[in-house]
Amino acid sequence: MSEKSDVKIAIISGYDYFEYAQKAFKKIGVEDYILKPVSKTDINEIISKLIYKVWKKIKRYNEARKKLLIKLAKLRNLIKIFLIASIKDILTKKLKKKIQRYFL
Repeated sequence: MSEKSDVKIAIISGYDYFEYAQKAFKKIGVEDYILKPVSKTDINEIISKLIYKVWKKIKRYNEARKKLLIKLAKLRNLIKIFLIASIKDILTKKLKKKIQRYFL
């Protein structure tokens, strides 16, 4: 699993000596693991951690999206200003040419 994945994995295991597996878990994106026996509190804590991680990711995404939308709005305004200036410049040049032809 990549860090960009929306899938969150937690493992419940009955085997307490699994250092080798812990390394593999991290590589495939396992967020947490817990040893049996487990209580409802243990499961709730793991689920709460996973929910919090998803919430943080969504929050970061929304903040980045807001910043991007602000930049996009500024870019649109800049393009409008540029187009208006370009049109004015073109019209001014055309007007100057007409005036010059008229008076020359």
